Amino acid sequence: AKLAREKGLKNVVVTAGYINPEPLEEMDRFIDAYSVDLKFFSDEAYRKYSKGRLAPVLETIKYLFGKGKWIELTTLLVPRYLDEKQLRGIAEWIGRELADWVPWHLSRFFPCYRATDLPPTPPEELERAYRIGREAGLKFVYVGNLPGNRHESTFCPSCGAEVITRRVYRVVRTALEDGRCSACGFPIAGVFEGKGSP
Repeated sequence: AKLAREKGLKNVVVTAGYINPEPLEEMDRFIDAYSVDLKFFSDEAYRKYSKGRLAPVLETIKYLFGKGKWIELTTLLVPRYLDEKQLRGIAEWIGRELADWVPWHLSRFFPCYRATDLPPTPPEELERAYRIGREAGLKFVYVGNLPGNRHESTFCPSCGAEVITRRVYRVVRTALEDGRCSACGFPIAGVFEGKGSP
């Protein structure tokens, strides 16, 4: 990361957020953005399924956000592991402790490794989770691992115009001018051409 920074490249870390403060501070000097997996919103679930704890993950997220780093959160919707209460808790926590413009990605689960006994996340469960995020006031909620769904694109929170069109993780069209909706001028949260917003 240090060499990449010296060459003018940006560094992005994808993490479970379970890291001690000292190495996090050391690493953070060279990192521009983070994608943090917020797997559950229950300490019991974290202990049972991840052999970790919830509090350190939340502290890491708050630390990174407080440092002004671009941060996005991802929750893998594993059937039978996450309930509506946890999803609502995550959405409300993001809005309360971070900001309503922090992106929340809801990813579809597919059976693999030690979880082959579970079915893929039903599309209606992803839609329900999306609604929970929007009802909690989050402006940028996305559904991933479900090709062709409407919620993989970015819409202006003010006028509803589609400002970034995505198809299976690829940007196919943008309607932004200097990080603003080209239809109404509303600032869209993101990092565009080296500039962060809001």
